[in-house]
Amino acid sequence: MARAGAGRFLIELKRKTQNLPCGDAHGVFSLKDYIYKLIRAVNFYNKDISVWVNNVVFFLGKDFMSVYDKMPVFFSHGDYHPLNVIWSDEGIKCVIDWEFSGYKSELYDAANLIGCVGVEDQRSLTADLVVSFIAEMKKSGIISKESWKYLTKFITALRFAWLAEWLRRNDTEMISLEIDYLRLLIDNRTALEKSWP
Repeated sequence: MARAGAGRFLIELKRKTQNLPCGDAHGVFSLKDYIYKLIRAVNFYNKDISVWVNNVVFFLGKDFMSVYDKMPVFFSHGDYHPLNVIWSDEGIKCVIDWEFSGYKSELYDAANLIGCVGVEDQRSLTADLVVSFIAEMKKSGIISKESWKYLTKFITALRFAWLAEWLRRNDTEMISLEIDYLRLLIDNRTALEKSWP
């Protein structure tokens, strides 16, 4: 996904869906509730990783969890990452796999894209694709300045959805990779944030 246009797609998605009726708050996906539900299951069924995963939740609980519900929401693709984008020579031809679409925090799709690019190659978190994507998104103004302050923590939180998938499949290699990635995101958050616009 080394081509331009990843940000442009999300900008256009926001602009074209901003007047859709959002419905009540119960229809908005809560990543925070999802994490707390997952952690209860991990503590019961996956004691071998529960201490470390609880440490991540404690880290997120310092400030991210308390502001999460206050973040603006808008219609999101819900699974926006490189494997769900089909490219043509002119840019994005189409985006597939809309089964998780709906109203989510305004950072959801951006954080998922960055997190998925980074899990493939951690060096890409500070490379041109991610840096230019963040710059394009910030320039558009579609995401509030307050939400941007929590980008690294949002990426970290969203990786719990991927961890849940690996736990469901009992894929020990991917579980280990995901835990290492969570550690990398937390330990290097200051350096990451300094490298982003």
